[in-house]
Amino acid sequence: MTKHTLNSRTLWQGLALACMIAGSAAVTSTAFAGECPADKMKASAREKVDFKPVGVTDVTLGSIDLEKQPANIKGRELRFRKLTIEPGGIVPWHSHDDRPALIFV
Repeated sequence: MTKHTLNSRTLWQGLALACMIAGSAAVTSTAFAGECPADKMKASAREKVDFKPVGVTDVTLGSIDLEKQPANIKGRELRFRKLTIEPGGIVPWHSHDDRPALIFV
């Protein structure tokens, strides 16, 4: 074998070994960054804040009155919106539990 073939084979073997090590580390990991421990999880754990959006433009493209639909949900609309967030813009933590929407960001 030539020197070029040996170097190429060694390189590929090294890459294959690195991929196997990285793959096994990813598969055997049981925790994910930012994940809550199972005994600490609960719905709506964060409270709404009273901050105002910064650098955000929100345009309602359309809406459906859900009371007039088969679901018959009184006083609710499903809104279709376009949200533009400028660089450095802030959308404060909030909930849509009582205001369902599909948002194109």
